[in-house]
Amino acid sequence: MADGKRIFDSQQRTTTMSILKKTVAAAFIFYGLSSPSHAAQPEKLDSGFYRTEYAKPGDWIVVRFSSDRAGKKDRMCTALKVRESDMMVRFSFDAQHKEFSYGLSAPRPEDNSPAKLTVWFNGNKASTVASDADYLLDADGGEYLSVTKTNATPAADMFSSQNSISFLYKFEKADRTETFQLSGIKPALAKLFDCAAGR
Repeated sequence: MADGKRIFDSQQRTTTMSILKKTVAAAFIFYGLSSPSHAAQPEKLDSGFYRTEYAKPGDWIVVRFSSDRAGKKDRMCTALKVRESDMMVRFSFDAQHKEFSYGLSAPRPEDNSPAKLTVWFNGNKASTVASDADYLLDADGGEYLSVTKTNATPAADMFSSQNSISFLYKFEKADRTETFQLSGIKPALAKLFDCAAGR
């Protein structure tokens, strides 16, 4: 864990509504940035990090966060797909810590109970995988219930051929299920790893 340099901090506390507002606002700011034929300029955030639109493969947006304007230090990249105004699926790769994460925008429960995320693909509940999860905070204030893996390539490979992903999680003692279409996921993940590699 870096000393004060970690782009996301799963211990940071904010209210549910403020997190959702920041998350949604960030996603739509991303979609309003420059066209793919023009490189976006880095935007300095209140957190001190820089956010740069890296690519827009199909319905996805790939964004780079870094502690320097050139995008070389403490680099972390995310791939987002918005389903509706307040829900999105997110994949990320932290280049410094070699961590791959996947999850969705979700409110943090007030009871701060341990988080778990159950995932299945293409509507097939027979293949569910349950994992411990954390609420990860991006440098722009977006918060996501996510599972983090240190073995990035196999973890990412299991998504590239899927049509949809479903997440089951608890919020205030009730089960919630959200499903996202993964059309375009393969080129989105390719751009995500290109971004994290500094290409």
